[in-house]
Amino acid sequence: MIPRPERRITFTGNALTGIGPDGALRLVKTAQIKKARNNQIIGNELGLVITGGTLGSRILDFGTAVDPGLNTFSCNSSTTGGNGYDVLLNLDGAAAPSVFPARQNAWDHIAPTMAGTGNGTDVVNTSAVVAPAVDATGATAAGPCMSPHIAGP
Repeated sequence: MIPRPERRITFTGNALTGIGPDGALRLVKTAQIKKARNNQIIGNELGLVITGGTLGSRILDFGTAVDPGLNTFSCNSSTTGGNGYDVLLNLDGAAAPSVFPARQNAWDHIAPTMAGTGNGTDVVNTSAVVAPAVDATGATAAGPCMSPHIAGP
């Protein structure tokens, strides 16, 4: 979990792997990431988790049209039963539509799977009321998964 949510941090060049079901990178309520670039979130039970609050009330930037993310979200799946995902959005209801910026990142699938909740799904959105859209424009393919993790549906 990112400490001190009032801070806006840059998260660059990290490798998060082999982390359990709470999420390799968990952003709660008001936690903000000003810029996330060149990170590897691979082979975890659950990859990136954004929970609580709304996107409109915080800064989260995992890639834009002018500044590609170049992050890898891949092979995050449960190996102990249940389901794990590359990205889980579980935000509070928002009155207006919002967008999670995740342009030009590598995923298990092109375009990233965003439907259903099967183990290994790229993006699962369980947000209340008006769920945010995910802008994964320019997605590229990540490499194959190493056992026991799977790329999912």
